[in-house]
Amino acid sequence: MKSVEVKNLRKIYETNRGRNQYVALKDVSFSINCGEFVAIMGESGSGKTTLLNILAGLDNSTSGSVIIDGKEISKMRDFELAKYRSRRLGFVFQDFNLLDILTVKENIYLPLILNKAQSSVMKKKMEELTVKLGIKEIVDKYPYEISGGQKQRTAIARAMAIEPEILLADEPTGALDSKAANNILDLFEMLNQEGQTILMVTHSVKAASRADRVLFIKDGELNYQIKKYPGMSNTKMNEEIVFYLTNNEMIR
Repeated sequence: MKSVEVKNLRKIYETNRGRNQYVALKDVSFSINCGEFVAIMGESGSGKTTLLNILAGLDNSTSGSVIIDGKEISKMRDFELAKYRSRRLGFVFQDFNLLDILTVKENIYLPLILNKAQSSVMKKKMEELTVKLGIKEIVDKYPYEISGGQKQRTAIARAMAIEPEILLADEPTGALDSKAANNILDLFEMLNQEGQTILMVTHSVKAASRADRVLFIKDGELNYQIKKYPGMSNTKMNEEIVFYLTNNEMIR
């Protein structure tokens, strides 16, 4: 069953009062199955973040369609999209986007409060997630009192609190050291093994090698993919990604 379907997606930005145009995405089409872990790679300016923002409903496409969980979000009105986004889509960002005036516990509670969840449900969900993500001992601390890795774990817990149809991650390990990054990738693999659909934009070959499939965007076009076959190790996936990037002059 498909969780995400993108059909002929095109995004054009106009500059200089419409006199100039910049084509960020050119007829991009792909699908993601329920429970799949997919990474998107590409050079800066290739269109990968624009694609993620459109999938998240944070930007509008010029043409084409985006269907998530059977709903065409590109045709939703603003209030419908805001409601759907707050209840069915989870977001994890490079800079965490936590509120410093709230504790770890309160940051995790926030999407549940906005969705008017009952207090008993909120408490149960928060306790389950903080144990699973290894942050139970820091729930009463503020973001400025914890490490980058703990901040990202908190951000993941917040995203997972609403039990999203798809978890969207934009450079989730970009602000972390190698040890913290590996821990976050381990968490992503664990969540995916439990059935969570994940779409991750990344520059990191190591991060992308954890995915089931890697989509490569170049100059706004989806031009290649690598799929992990049964029994394929992360190390072998890493080698395949590096080989493709090197031979297509996309390595950083």
